[in-house]
Amino acid sequence: MPQIQDTLLEEMHATRKTILIVEDDPYICEFLTMAISQETPYQALLAETGERAFEMIQHV
Repeated sequence: MPQIQDTLLEEMHATRKTILIVEDDPYICEFLTMAISQETPYQALLAETGERAFEMIQHV
């Protein structure tokens, strides 16, 4: 999954704004991702841990 997220990090520089979700429950992640994608103009980026989220924001 980190490879997919690394690819998504590159997309963060596109015109769409991104919301970073830090959540370890896969069902909540799925729900939030779907809700954000369907109800907002933002894209959702997922991190399963705070440590991974911190690594991801270092590339922004």
